[in-house]
Amino acid sequence: MDDDTTIEAAKSGDVIGIDRMWRSVERCTGLNGWVTVLTAPYSPNITASWDTPVFLARRI
Repeated sequence: MDDDTTIEAAKSGDVIGIDRMWRSVERCTGLNGWVTVLTAPYSPNITASWDTPVFLARRI
């Protein structure tokens, strides 16, 4: 994905870069301009503004 990818683009099944490691995205929810990305158990989750830049990879 390009460098302008934001957290709002995350979808279940993608992988997201957190703490220099790739984590599987289990679920994403958004409310009032905030997005929460839930990852695999025992991995960090993220809550950030919808326009926060992120590193995503999409499995095809």
